[in-house]
Amino acid sequence: MESLIGAPAIVERALSKVKHWKGQTSLSDLKPSELEPKSIAAAAVAGDTLAIEVFRDVGEYLGIVLAGLVNILNPEAIIIGGGVANAGDLILNPVKECIRRRSYPLPGEGVQVLQAQLGNKAGIVGAATLVL
Repeated sequence: MESLIGAPAIVERALSKVKHWKGQTSLSDLKPSELEPKSIAAAAVAGDTLAIEVFRDVGEYLGIVLAGLVNILNPEAIIIGGGVANAGDLILNPVKECIRRRSYPLPGEGVQVLQAQLGNKAGIVGAATLVL
């Protein structure tokens, strides 16, 4: 999954799309060293079509895997954390759509896809809780 949705994969996908993009994109104004998931997300929030497409692609990949897990495990909720979750609805909406399309109706409609509340601090909080 890291090779498809991790930070390096997001940047690589954006760079690849910029090379072949016919329309306008603010990402072509950035130096390769400035291109990171955070800047791609900012461009998407500003309405950049290419950046939105990058996150739609990443959300689709994540959604495919999660739809399989929904079909097997039938969870009530899926919590998405880590760096990719910082993109918020840019990533969560495509994930939700993909899960709805690719999973069986009952588990697919019942599962909630949520952004982790603790973000990247979840590991630290968990370790502290374990000590307590």
